Amino acid sequence: MCGPILGMVGAVVQGIAGFQQAKTQAANYKAQELAAKRDAAIKREEGSYEGERRVERGKQLIGRQIAAYGSSGIAPSTGTPLAVVTSTGADIGLDIAASRWGYAREIENDIYRSKVANMNASSANAAAPLAFIAPVINAGATFFRSGFGS
Repeated sequence: MCGPILGMVGAVVQGIAGFQQAKTQAANYKAQELAAKRDAAIKREEGSYEGERRVERGKQLIGRQIAAYGSSGIAPSTGTPLAVVTSTGADIGLDIAASRWGYAREIENDIYRSKVANMNASSANAAAPLAFIAPVINAGATFFRSGFGS
């Protein structure tokens, strides 16, 4: 008689452990979600700062080019000097656009990671009651099959 009862008690303990494990996993997924959201926010700030730095460096480079042409007695607003300065401006614009595009993709990836972690947390929370009840049902079925339930 003690064997089947101990089996039921063991199943309840196992169910409680399974429930707790699922809840712990859900909490871990929630932490991953928050970390991914934080990463996205940091990259947003970093991308903004980097974009501003690139704009400033670009302005400085163009300023140095104009000053160098001017100090050599060449008019920077005509002919080849103008073409060089214009080309430099275009290159700087492309660099800034590429940087913004790269940061935007990283931010999107972090946001997606946070959504996946949130879905995983929801799944783990939904599985918690099942992790508890499955071993209890199994032990109950075994108990009744053994003839002690009648």
